[in-house]
Amino acid sequence: FRLRVGNTSIAAWQSPDTGGADLNHRSVVLWLTEGSFRALFAADIGLFAERQMYSRLAPVHVLKVAHHGSRTSTGAEFLQATSPAVAVITVGPNRYGHPDPSVMARLEAAQAMVKRTDEGAVRIRVRESFYYVYVYRYGRWQRVRTYALRNTAERPAREAALGSLCPLWH
Repeated sequence: FRLRVGNTSIAAWQSPDTGGADLNHRSVVLWLTEGSFRALFAADIGLFAERQMYSRLAPVHVLKVAHHGSRTSTGAEFLQATSPAVAVITVGPNRYGHPDPSVMARLEAAQAMVKRTDEGAVRIRVRESFYYVYVYRYGRWQRVRTYALRNTAERPAREAALGSLCPLWH
């Protein structure tokens, strides 16, 4: 599935196989592109589904970490293929220990800036030749970092707000 509106495109992928009884592997993964900006929303997939995606993967600017940072997701090969500058973990208080320390170590090894929604809502904004990372704390949005985009000649002059990534629990 692919949807294109102007300079924005959203593509969806779903594993044809669950790899057993774990239906999380069939979660719908989304790729978002806005000009030269790329984000990957990895849903609740685990290592099994990640391996099925390897041939489709490319570097992204922002990765929404799979399955709240579960130890069974966001493998080293997946991170090597996507090489995100920013990794967002949607997480809140939970009994599972998410995000798992091994995932945090893999994200650190990948040199991704990690933002967790239990430390404040996260917003990514794309404008012209930059994208900005914001965190909502103390009653206001605070810009945390600015990144330059490569291949900026094709960037639209308008701003695209990707919205807030909020903790989602099922």
